[in-house]
Amino acid sequence: MKGRARPALLALLAVITCGGGAAAQAVPGWTVQVVALRDFREAQAAVTELRVLEFDAYSEFAMSDGQQYVRVRAACFTSREGAEALAAVMRGRITAEAEAVELSPRAPVSGCVEEEVGFLNSYDWELMSQPSSVPSFRVVLSGIVARLVHDGRGWRVLQGDGEAQAVGADVASDARIVQRQVGGAAFAALDSLPGPVLLCPGTLLATVADVAIVERHDAIVACRLLAPGSWEAAR
Repeated sequence: MKGRARPALLALLAVITCGGGAAAQAVPGWTVQVVALRDFREAQAAVTELRVLEFDAYSEFAMSDGQQYVRVRAACFTSREGAEALAAVMRGRITAEAEAVELSPRAPVSGCVEEEVGFLNSYDWELMSQPSSVPSFRVVLSGIVARLVHDGRGWRVLQGDGEAQAVGADVASDARIVQRQVGGAAFAALDSLPGPVLLCPGTLLATVADVAIVERHDAIVACRLLAPGSWEAAR
């Protein structure tokens, strides 16, 4: 029976995980534009306000119709979906406007957040209590039961409680990840170097190495901050 169950669980993992999406992007990354202003001092004041809230905010100059503007932007994501999720949370709560846009090649960001969906929140799931150092989830889809863990590198599917307990984190890290509330919205935040900085929106469920696992509306998502330039080199 165990041999028969393995293909079904692997098929389940293929359906509910979304890894590799970032690598398909042809742009350096994605960011959130908050506002574009003519006055540099106003733009810097807006950047300061966002940094106080622990956003990785910055400004950059741009030309439009022969006039110079100062863009105020926040964060970097390897996928458009990550930037759009942040923009949706920021609009009306933290900023008047927020829009996901392509990251400029030399944008002064602290790093870029990589996100990987583990499974959809519409499935029957629970976070398991077990002695291993990795977060473990029991997920049921169409009667098929799977154990999903994140080992610090990515999501994995397991078949038995014994195997799940034997898995340890593959990545050592001194990162400290905590829950933050900003503008009434939940965020996972990196509370150690190069932080403090908000990583991604969502309710923090668990951490492993430098990865935060959050519940965000329709999905359970793992997110981590990659060092500047490393997400481009990995493509």
